[in-house]
Amino acid sequence: MSPLHWLSLLIIVLTLVGVAVGRYPWLRMNRATIALAGATLLTALGAISLDKALAAIDLNTITLLLAMMVLNVNLRLAGFFHWVGGGVVRWARSPRSCSRSSSPSPACSQRCS
Repeated sequence: MSPLHWLSLLIIVLTLVGVAVGRYPWLRMNRATIALAGATLLTALGAISLDKALAAIDLNTITLLLAMMVLNVNLRLAGFFHWVGGGVVRWARSPRSCSRSSSPSPACSQRCS
């Protein structure tokens, strides 16, 4: 394999690890920035052509993600998640039954600790 292939592989691995972990704190990069930087580096190195990179963008997926983010922000601002978390805590009725849940909500774990 050529050095370009090894460098491309290194960039892909670092990008996937960064997206899986969620951020690189010393670089102050979140998942979206890591993915964008990885794609930009691969395109700049010539590992993927600009035409192939642009063809890989799916506008339906981007629209879905944008709509989900807008909905999530509005639900948070309206207090929906706090309301649901309070309902889970009331439904559990005690810290012991709350801690037995397989995946307790953040409100449940705050209330039960």
